[in-house]
Amino acid sequence: MTGLLYKEFRLNARKLIFSIIGTMVYPVVIIIVTKLSEIEAEKTFNDAQQEQMLMNIMGLLWLTSCFMAFMFFAAFQNTLIIEDERKKWAYYITSTPTGVNGFIGVKYLMVMITGMFVVTIMTIMQAIQNDMDSLTIDATAVTIMGFFMQLLFRAIEYPLVFRFGTKVGNMVKSCIVVLLCIVLFVYFLFGDTSMFANLETFWDRFFNFVHDPEQMKKVYLWIGIIAVVVMPLYYLSYRLSVKWYLKGVENYAK
Repeated sequence: MTGLLYKEFRLNARKLIFSIIGTMVYPVVIIIVTKLSEIEAEKTFNDAQQEQMLMNIMGLLWLTSCFMAFMFFAAFQNTLIIEDERKKWAYYITSTPTGVNGFIGVKYLMVMITGMFVVTIMTIMQAIQNDMDSLTIDATAVTIMGFFMQLLFRAIEYPLVFRFGTKVGNMVKSCIVVLLCIVLFVYFLFGDTSMFANLETFWDRFFNFVHDPEQMKKVYLWIGIIAVVVMPLYYLSYRLSVKWYLKGVENYAK
């Protein structure tokens, strides 16, 4: 299994480096812009409320950078399977002592490792921002939540990809995304949207929420609950992928 893990890092080294660089670029830009904006706000704004509003905008951009970081590595994780979609490789790996269990397990392990890369990078970036006294919103909860949500998405996606192939698996994933968009569209048409009626008060409530320690304790509690739910699902997804792998091999073109 160690050899398979080395293979993944060796063959995907360039993409992995680009993903790490891409993950770091946006947060670094946000840190620089936030610090410059803070300095400029002190010179320009006499009203503390306007200065706080600018810092809140920078805080939203910082949360966006967390989302973008996971998007970079999500794109990387989506390429882990397609390169091994060959019948010769599938029959070869089946005959090795590691077998299908080790091969599939390494794919799932790579998702966890790259997800930890994102958490580590964003934690370091946030520490740098905190040392510069320019941290407007603590994104720790968002980063941890992003890690477990990424595991959940791969837990849903990978069994489909191993069973039906990358093309069909991605098609099913796209259908799920479209279905979610339709559900959100229907909700905004017929559901209770009073909380979005006044965007100014909505953002006020949002920033009051993220700056309230008591509310954040509840968020961390929910993250713990999500972790307890996601990890068993992730393992069950792995077992299902192992079971379906050889059935999906017949769908490979070569």
